Formats: sequence, structure tokens, C-alpha cells
Amino acid sequence: MQRYIAFLRGINVGGKNIIKMDALGTFFSSRGFKNVKTFIQSGNVFFDSSAKSSDALTKKIETGLMKEYGSNIKVMLRTVEEMENMVNQNPFKKIKPDDKIKLYVCFLDKEPKIKARLPLISEKEALEVFKTDKKNAFIISGQTKGGGFGFPNNFIEKELGIFSTARNWNTVCKMMDSIL
Repeated sequence: MQRYIAFLRGINVGGKNIIKMDALGTFFSSRGFKNVKTFIQSGNVFFDSSAKSSDALTKKIETGLMKEYGSNIKVMLRTVEEMENMVNQNPFKKIKPDDKIKLYVCFLDKEPKIKARLPLISEKEALEVFKTDKKNAFIISGQTKGGGFGFPNNFIEKELGIFSTARNWNTVCKMMDSIL
């Protein structure tokens, strides 16, 4: 059995694709996954599976979500081991967040075909992608001229030409603390 985390893209955001977490947990359990646990409202699901292929597993979940909810919801799947390694390596360790800086990780649905020249910067959105790997992009978000914060998902998808879903680094760390 392998322990996974599914990061669902675009649910419970802006009143679209509303899925209650208890219903999402039931959905995963009904598909034969074990030890299902959801984490906050943004579509993070821990579960165990004996599936051999993460690509086939992702397709199974996405197809099931389409049948159940009628929406094309992308799923970025990571093993708990991959997530532990990422958190332990902490790509943000030299950056001190404050009330003017937020840190994000974008989970990519596949390895980008476009080789990004780093840093990738969006002045309009006050974003800086300072590191990528085969499955993730790490972003610093500063305050925009309007006083808000840029959100990296659309920028990453445009620049790298793939689907992604963003999570705040603090949320990722709390999520991992909750299962360890």
C-alpha cells in the first residue's frame, strides 16, 4: 500500500466546483481507497492505494470526478514520501515571509516541456518563480500595486503550458504535520 495526497485543482474557489470535504472523502472511499482523510476546503485528500501506476490512478480519480460532479477537475498526485522530502528540503529556507510576502508551491500535472529560464517574473502579479523541478514550481508572491497578492496558478500554467494547482507553503507544512 502506498500513501498518496491528491491535490484537486479549482474546487471551492470563487463559488465554482463546490464539493464539500465529507462528500469528497466519501467519493474517494467509494472508489476503494483506504484511510481517506481530507485537509481543509481546497481539495487535499490523503489516501492509501495499492495501484502500481500513479498515472493510471490519477486518470481513475479524474474520470470518477467527472462522472460524479460533471466537472473536469484536474488532480495532481504525490506520494507522502515525495511530500516529506520536499518539506524537509524546504526550498524556501533562505526566504523570510512576512506580511508583504507569501510563499507558494504549484503542483504540476506533468513535467513541463518548456524549459523555464529562472527566475520567471510577473511584475503585474508580483510573482517570482525561483525554482522548479519535474513536478513542482516554487513561487514568492509579493504585494501587487493594488495591495493584494498575486496568485501563481494562472501564471505558471501560461508560462509552462501545463495544468497546476497552487497551495500556500504554510498550508503544505501544516498538512504534512497533520499526518506525521
